[in-house]
Amino acid sequence: MCIVSQWIQAPQQQPVWIIEQPCLGGADADDTLVTEYQLSEEYLIAVVHVYSVAMSVGPIDGTLYAWHLSALHLPPRLIMSKYTGTISLYKNWLVVQKDFANGNTPSITFVFDLAKHTSRPGILEIQANKRQIQSATEDSIRLLWGDEIRRKASNAMISWQLWDFAPDRAPPTQCSAICETEFYTDDNSLRSCRIDDSSFVVFSRTSWKDSADTTPPTIALMELTESNTGVTMKERWSIAQELKDIRPIVSQNMLLVELPHNGHRLLNLNDGTLIHGVPIVALNCWLRSDLYPLRRQWADIIKHIPPEQFKDQCKPFCDSVEASSKSPNATLRLANGIPIVVDFSP
Repeated sequence: MCIVSQWIQAPQQQPVWIIEQPCLGGADADDTLVTEYQLSEEYLIAVVHVYSVAMSVGPIDGTLYAWHLSALHLPPRLIMSKYTGTISLYKNWLVVQKDFANGNTPSITFVFDLAKHTSRPGILEIQANKRQIQSATEDSIRLLWGDEIRRKASNAMISWQLWDFAPDRAPPTQCSAICETEFYTDDNSLRSCRIDDSSFVVFSRTSWKDSADTTPPTIALMELTESNTGVTMKERWSIAQELKDIRPIVSQNMLLVELPHNGHRLLNLNDGTLIHGVPIVALNCWLRSDLYPLRRQWADIIKHIPPEQFKDQCKPFCDSVEASSKSPNATLRLANGIPIVVDFSP
């Protein structure tokens, strides 16, 4: 695993890109395997396994580490050993659900404030299979919780709960809103995706044989509204649509829906209506970088360069392997194992 970052070494000088391999303490990088990682603006979280005979038999628990991005050369902070479960990282907050292999012990949810080096175990006693950090301040976070669905793909009522967590408050955890939505889904297909602090999309990666006119929604935009009386969570719009995945294009107020057979549809985030006339939005060079030009620039591209020719010109970039990126003006690619930074800065 390597991290590529941009640094300004002195005023008026051109920024430089630096590639670093995070320090793993006493472990040899060649003897380790990173199976999962997440990045925020300041922190890197990774699940690290040390190669052993046990790994050839089956999956084993990993170790969860945290680095500050300005100190990757220093040994990481140990978050949790014998880790298996799910993680959610946003700003300086890390939410970890630790699962247990025996299946009889309930999962435990931990909240870590990486900036203050504090943690709080067991903040929620309820069991949920979908969770994400919806918003965060310096001293508190808001968690979105989705109930587990105990059935195969079918019509299901899903309960979404919003929990506010503030370590210095008594009690530290409070449920601020609950909303139920009807969906065509099962537990493995249901996903949620944060749009901003006050909205999120829920969707089901599924296909069906029945008509969409008689099928419950598979995509919905949920809104959070705060007032003097509290927080209200409600559905803004929903549609029934077969899909493989969803990619928000928040800067353009769009939602890109990837269809099961390599097709795409573009929806308006405001009302879910279909957007026409933007054929190049689904090209890999945009999809993989998440860097979209202004709408007027799209029109100019369509006018002067046919989509087929544009795709050929971008082929070296599109054929490389995508890597995680947190930069608004650059993206990281891997070509034959070599990291390549594509910088779109003026």
